[in-house]
Amino acid sequence: MANHLLFFQERVVGRVKAVAASSPVPWDHFVLLQMSPIESKLTCFAMSRHCQNIDSSNKQRIAQPPRSNGGQSDVTFNFINQCVDTIWVGSTPSIGILDPEFGPENLVIFDGPDRWSGIMWARTNCTTNSSGYFSCDTGDCGTGEEDCQGPAPPYPVTLLNFTINNPTVSYQINLNHGWNKQVRIRPDGGTLVGGSGPCPEVDCSGNIQDVCPSSLVATGKNGLAAGCFSPCDGYKDPKTCCTGDFSGPQACQPSQVSQAFKGLCPQAHTYPADNDPPIYTCKGAAGYNVTFCPL
Repeated sequence: MANHLLFFQERVVGRVKAVAASSPVPWDHFVLLQMSPIESKLTCFAMSRHCQNIDSSNKQRIAQPPRSNGGQSDVTFNFINQCVDTIWVGSTPSIGILDPEFGPENLVIFDGPDRWSGIMWARTNCTTNSSGYFSCDTGDCGTGEEDCQGPAPPYPVTLLNFTINNPTVSYQINLNHGWNKQVRIRPDGGTLVGGSGPCPEVDCSGNIQDVCPSSLVATGKNGLAAGCFSPCDGYKDPKTCCTGDFSGPQACQPSQVSQAFKGLCPQAHTYPADNDPPIYTCKGAAGYNVTFCPL
């Protein structure tokens, strides 16, 4: 194991290093780990005298940053991209991800703030034109830049809702504004607030494109399907948007399309009055594994 090397990039300072597993390296807030998909042995990653095993054959076991002494530490997010394509993570308000580009087979360890409430999402098929303008087929921020600083993205997009009030974190997957990538949120340990047992994972690993009506298909620059609009955003009628006479938990009912969404992603919220499952609140988790295109 002493001969194993882990290649990683410190995006904050823009330096690239190859470090022997036995060599301690400083934690610098944001680290991109790039592991060979063929490596099957456990590799030990040392961070500021803190060492944990990383099983590169199982991307769910991820090194955690060291906790600060005294007071509450920040909340750790472990972003894992198991998609075949590169994604760019967006958030609003900005959670502070300095380099949002995550290639295939990458995992990113990021310490978020201990107080934050907002949404995260994946941007897909992003390109920069000859004028330097950055844009994406889905989840585009509309600023022409990789870093999202503006309002919520145009739909359709799979939304991850988080409210961080350390040591508690509330989380859900929301398809009320459509879908563009499969995703899973898996807390690492912790206990469920207001319930018993561990913090549940929420998963939307089904391919919503398989049940998307042609009238709701969103296409990308290449003319291929890039996502699926929600019935509300696609049809804009009060019944599917649960407005006017259809507002409120009794009058707001799922449409056939949102029921099809639910069939593939039963743990996601698929229409405005959907509260099954409830928005979970977790306390004491070591981190939150956010996996795009979970296997």
